[in-house]
Amino acid sequence: KTELAATLIALYSAPVYFYKKGKGVFKAAPEETLKQALAAIERKKQQEAQIESWAERLQQGKMPPEIAADLKTILHAPDKQALTYKAFTKAAGAMKSTPLALAMQTGAVQSIPQYLYDGFEVKHFPQGTGFPHIDIPAYTPLPQADVQAFSIDDDSTTEVDDALSVTDLGNGSKRIGIHIAAPSLAVTPGSDIEKIIMARLSTVYFPGGKITMLPENWIAGFSLDAGAHRPAISIYFDVDSEFNISAPTHKIEAVYISENLRIQAIEPHFNAQTGLDAEGRVMFNHHQDLIWLHQFAIARQKTRGKYDPERPPQYDYSIELNDDGHVAVARRERGSPIDTLVSEMMILANSTWAEMLDQNDLPGLFRVQPGNS
Repeated sequence: KTELAATLIALYSAPVYFYKKGKGVFKAAPEETLKQALAAIERKKQQEAQIESWAERLQQGKMPPEIAADLKTILHAPDKQALTYKAFTKAAGAMKSTPLALAMQTGAVQSIPQYLYDGFEVKHFPQGTGFPHIDIPAYTPLPQADVQAFSIDDDSTTEVDDALSVTDLGNGSKRIGIHIAAPSLAVTPGSDIEKIIMARLSTVYFPGGKITMLPENWIAGFSLDAGAHRPAISIYFDVDSEFNISAPTHKIEAVYISENLRIQAIEPHFNAQTGLDAEGRVMFNHHQDLIWLHQFAIARQKTRGKYDPERPPQYDYSIELNDDGHVAVARRERGSPIDTLVSEMMILANSTWAEMLDQNDLPGLFRVQPGNS
């Protein structure tokens, strides 16, 4: 009985070598199956040794390159069967630390903003935010517009997508041009760049940075940067001395951009508190154009029933992350002269084009604001 019991114990404790066929009955495993099982056991031992090695290095403050390569996934979309995940969580558990704290202790995550950005990237850009190289194909040369256009943007703007022009026609009349950057001129159906655009749909903006919709060479090729003729879709209106406007004229053309005005530079000389013209002095290029455009914008607001000089001040707030990781909040008055003239010109262009689409029974996508209740 003792020998039988010992034999059964040995058989039960060696399932790799013997299969149980019935009560007290065992069968030796086939040779090929035994080889596979032994290989699996050896592989598991090696994996456990690898996990232990990585975990020890992490506890010493070192980040193994294999774990660094998987860290975004480990922190934000973990595969709990992955060896790197098991090693990382084992080290965090041994140190009584959270995964994020361990990542920061090893220097793999430098800041909370980086951690949040990585999480956004893993969720929305699982293949990464980079671009394959895509050359800009040749497109039909465009006629050059006989205007000197200028843009108005924030200091941080690197993709200049709209500009304005003002041409004096005499007798108090002006011709205004609203010019929109036109990278679509080089986008063909089914092309690689179209696939990227359809996948991204928009540039992603966040405090301290952005993820662009287009590759850098496309941005450089079509941004309305000063000093050259740039491809644009233009709409022109003739405006008389009473601010009545003509029927629009539409063109696809190359527009010369004479200036990229920056709000931070011009607003100290062009605001509701100190005035728009600093006692008649020209404080920056196109200053007089902006004065006239603001007058025209106010007339447009009155036409649309949106002019309200008694409205109490309202403010917009922008959030920036400084290099040291601190948050800075900047306040700007909503409806400032610069905001008013830019927004009214864009409303004029977009509402005109929307009317054209409607008249021709064509669909369009619009971003709208709800009306006052």
